[in-house]
Amino acid sequence: GNARYIDRVDSDIREWVTVNPYGWERTGDPRWRGLETMSRINVWTHLFYCYLEDAHIQDGTRILLLSSIPEHAHYTQHYHNPGGNWLAMQMRSLSLAGLAFPEFRDSEAWVAYSYHALLPQMERQIYPDGAQKELASHYHGATLYAFQAFADLYETAGQRLPDSWYEGLEQMWSYWAYSIRPNGHGVLNNDSNLDFNRPKLLRVYEAYDRPDWAYIVTNGGKGLAPEALPSRIFPWAGQLISRSGWDADAHWSVFDVGPWGIGHQHQDKLHLSVSAFGQDFLVDAGRLYYKRDVWRDWIRGTRAHNTLIIDGCEQNGDAKEVDAPLDEGTYVIGKAFDFARSSFTAGYVDLEGEAVHHRAVMYVRGLAWIVVDRVRSDRERDIDALWHWHPEVDVTVDDGDAVGTHGSGAVSVIPVGGWDGTVDTVKGQEPPNIQGWYSREYNQKAPATCAIYSRKVTDEAIVWLIVPSNEKAATEATLEDDGDTVTLRATISGQEIEAVIPTQDGQPVLTLN
Repeated sequence: GNARYIDRVDSDIREWVTVNPYGWERTGDPRWRGLETMSRINVWTHLFYCYLEDAHIQDGTRILLLSSIPEHAHYTQHYHNPGGNWLAMQMRSLSLAGLAFPEFRDSEAWVAYSYHALLPQMERQIYPDGAQKELASHYHGATLYAFQAFADLYETAGQRLPDSWYEGLEQMWSYWAYSIRPNGHGVLNNDSNLDFNRPKLLRVYEAYDRPDWAYIVTNGGKGLAPEALPSRIFPWAGQLISRSGWDADAHWSVFDVGPWGIGHQHQDKLHLSVSAFGQDFLVDAGRLYYKRDVWRDWIRGTRAHNTLIIDGCEQNGDAKEVDAPLDEGTYVIGKAFDFARSSFTAGYVDLEGEAVHHRAVMYVRGLAWIVVDRVRSDRERDIDALWHWHPEVDVTVDDGDAVGTHGSGAVSVIPVGGWDGTVDTVKGQEPPNIQGWYSREYNQKAPATCAIYSRKVTDEAIVWLIVPSNEKAATEATLEDDGDTVTLRATISGQEIEAVIPTQDGQPVLTLN
């Protein structure tokens, strides 16, 4: 290789240790903050052993690096985060320091501390359905990597963790497998990137003897087909993942009916994302970055998600976690359809009076989604129903129907019975009224169409058909609303259906004619 790179590593380590003395106290200074400190333990340990015999690393540099490891371990042990993905990563690094450098006086203490601090976190941070409690797929991954690396580290040292640790790891990997999009990307929710999870699952499925994971992520190219239906409810996370099948062009959606999350939250309950033909159509706007400014406020807020704004007000924060799963009467996974319903009851920022948004979603497998919205309030309200589209999708609005087209196909969003209000489309709108953007990954954003449906409501149902097709969907529909339950009779792409959808009580019924 090019020795100049090793010379630069040598120089950087010497300089860093020399000019950044440890202060022996908690700090927000990024030089000694928890995330950076544990990262240096990981990287420096790797560098030390990789270049142990390399003449380009000076003996003085090795001594400086080694002298700094106990300081890094001290900070990580005494000033770590109390929970979340940071704690998982920090305790893995502290164990690494102790196991990689057993010559240090405190190495056994580092290992013991990290072991006892991290083992309870599998239960504290992970729901029984496998989802990490921050409910951000990206940070689920950060925690999963740390938990897996912790187990791998102990196995390398000839030790094994309790069986419950490996059972928890399998549940976490399985959450990723059964929530993955047909194109191999994970859920984009809360503070997440659109992470490509397919290769990560392909690296571990054999170790866990889970050929079903391989089948899912390769669209049937490897492994064995799952015995269950392709959709999955995660009743603790409150996420309904609907799919038409395991193929690359399958329909896919995620409907958020769960808690807010213990960290990295967005104000987005009842959001729905939809993919078809290997392409995302209706999307979450992403996370963008963590700088505190109007962009960050927007992307965390309700206006960046596919749900309702009431009287111009966005959702408040909600319950961070739950101590029980969803009531089994609020969701269905069946051969012909999936269903889930929930309500946002935590109120809206600066809203006068009270308002509760109820939303029910029925996915008619292989055909369409039916979305029923209802606002219960003490007065008439102005609502904005938002539908955010992927930036690669061209969106047109014709007689109230929004049609998103892509080279792979089209998705139509159709308000049943027409729309008694206004429909606007916004794309790439700058501050002060930010709207119409999409962030695929950190620090990146692209203009993307947002269709905004505005009208006045009392407590009547608003019903939407979301139909994937090769072009604008051909539909006919009639609607009955008894104040709680909606009965929709429709012909969608030649298929006659009758759907009975309750927004608060009762069970859904679907009849295919």
